[in-house]
Amino acid sequence: MVREAELHAADDKTTRKDIETRNNADALLYTTEKMLREHTDRIDAADRKAVEDTSAELRKALERANTADIESGTEELTQATHRLAEAMYASTSAQNHAASGGPGPESPVPNGNNGADEPGRDTGDNAPIDADFAVVDDDESSE
Repeated sequence: MVREAELHAADDKTTRKDIETRNNADALLYTTEKMLREHTDRIDAADRKAVEDTSAELRKALERANTADIESGTEELTQATHRLAEAMYASTSAQNHAASGGPGPESPVPNGNNGADEPGRDTGDNAPIDADFAVVDDDESSE
């Protein structure tokens, strides 16, 4: 039984790779379609069409069950969704700056980053507060 498993190890590895490739492609298609549905108002028609066409090509590759075609289709759709996300971010950023009357991308801002948002920076009510603190020992405070 062990010998039989060793004989089929290469086949098992190939099968596993094929299944993981298909699953990754299916997941990417699902999240891409969800993104297109949820953010229709922020997506340019040309960008939307490019992503939809790339999605259709990946679906055809999934039907053919050719792992190499699925991998290349997944890579193409990943690149298309990255471009789409960048366009959505730029559109949203421009809308937020215009709506708030804040500085535009070319306007100098006090922190010197010329309007470039820092990744992960929260500027709303949940923004961190820079403060000093002192540790007070409970024994000394009761005296």
